Amino acid sequence: MPLKSYTLSLRQTLITTGLLMLALYAGILLVYQHVARGQIQDELNERINSEMEVRTDAIKSSIAKLHQRIQFLYTTPPIQGIVRASAHDGIDPTDGTPLSQWKTRLAIIFEGYLENYPDISQIRYIGAADNGKELVRVERQGSNIKRIPNERLQSKGDSDYFKEVSQYHPRKIYVSNINLNREYGEIQLPYTPTQRVAMPVFRNDNVFFGMVVINLDARYQIDSLVNNLNADLTLYLLNNKGGYVRHPDDEQSFLFEFDKQSRWDNEFTKRIKAENTNTLTEVTHIPLQNQFYFSSQRILLSGLEEGRYLTLIIGTVDAVMNTLIYQRILITAQIMAILLSVVYILFSIAQVNVHKRLILMRDQAEFKAIVSGSDEGIISMDQQGVIKSWNNAATEITGFTKQVAQGQTMFDLFLDPDSSSVNLTSIIQVFKKSEPIIIECKAKSRKNDSLILTLNLSPIILDNGKTIGVAALFSDITERKKIEEDILQLTHHLKKK
Repeated sequence: MPLKSYTLSLRQTLITTGLLMLALYAGILLVYQHVARGQIQDELNERINSEMEVRTDAIKSSIAKLHQRIQFLYTTPPIQGIVRASAHDGIDPTDGTPLSQWKTRLAIIFEGYLENYPDISQIRYIGAADNGKELVRVERQGSNIKRIPNERLQSKGDSDYFKEVSQYHPRKIYVSNINLNREYGEIQLPYTPTQRVAMPVFRNDNVFFGMVVINLDARYQIDSLVNNLNADLTLYLLNNKGGYVRHPDDEQSFLFEFDKQSRWDNEFTKRIKAENTNTLTEVTHIPLQNQFYFSSQRILLSGLEEGRYLTLIIGTVDAVMNTLIYQRILITAQIMAILLSVVYILFSIAQVNVHKRLILMRDQAEFKAIVSGSDEGIISMDQQGVIKSWNNAATEITGFTKQVAQGQTMFDLFLDPDSSSVNLTSIIQVFKKSEPIIIECKAKSRKNDSLILTLNLSPIILDNGKTIGVAALFSDITERKKIEEDILQLTHHLKKK
């Protein structure tokens, strides 16, 4: 192939290979985009489920502690002492303790309990009589704990929790939804998220007497759910009607107390499934029209029939997922770009080396053709004069073949060591000084014929300036010298005449 054509072919090969690698690069990234989305979804699902497990356990643990607290208060002596005294004209027939003293003792117990548990905002003992009139009430007022005087005690018979607990069997525990606390039928200011736990109290004849009620400040529990939550994740807490107990937008939390339409079903396109989910569910957030991926867990509280429950939802928006996918693809793209660049560079280097070798082979072939077709003897030698190459003309002049000549020196082979004006020192001098020498010397052919040669010694120098040997070009001038001698003799003879 002509050099110009091969150079064009090399350029086309490199360009084509580069374009193919770019196409491969784009194709792999396109496929990896779908792979990355699946990987990110799996990782988010695992992370969300891990966060869900921790927070679900925290809610269940909180409910279990509420059970323990109400059971403890239920078993304190004043609870049944008040039952007995109320049934016997204000005097406990067991030990003669008046009703007022039992109430005072119970109030002291309630006060001590509030001292030890800062998340409790109020404890009450409510009777069934007088439309659910409070018998003893102790509450937290700022940094103080106060027993409410008799004239300020309220009737709670119309409240939902009173109506429900009054239907409970003995020792059954009531746990309410979380809502804003009400006093005298009005929502308390400032807003106080409250959860109630209660146990019914019965007389000895199993007639409902009243109930013990703990009001828990639910802000502690709600805040603990959000603490240490990854910034990429969003948490919702719903009551069993889908109202927001906790919403990322604080203004939406407990908005169901004022607007019955404020619930999950009106903000997202799918209802929450009754069963717990361990895989991500995709819904559309209607106001913002973006996608939300979440997992949910239902935590049972208590209640008649279907009961009450909280639904914990943890998820993330599509912007977060897309950012994570973009970051994953970017890292992969950078690694791939480096790897493909290295491969392309190595391929290009290999192709260029092949190109150089072919050019060298071409040059060598041309040089070999020139050397082989030359009328002059051409040989190459190392620094010590040892013959490395030998052309056909050298064989015709000296009669020695290439096989015989290689590995020997000119002095061993055909130069006359006694009469020659060239020696090993001459070769070394040419090698070291890189200066050519042209001399005439006597030689012997293989047939022992006397020869006169013109010998041109020149250094063999690479492109980098390094001398690697000495080249010798020689011609047989025996006939020419003989003719010159004859002419001289004839001239001399004519002068004598």
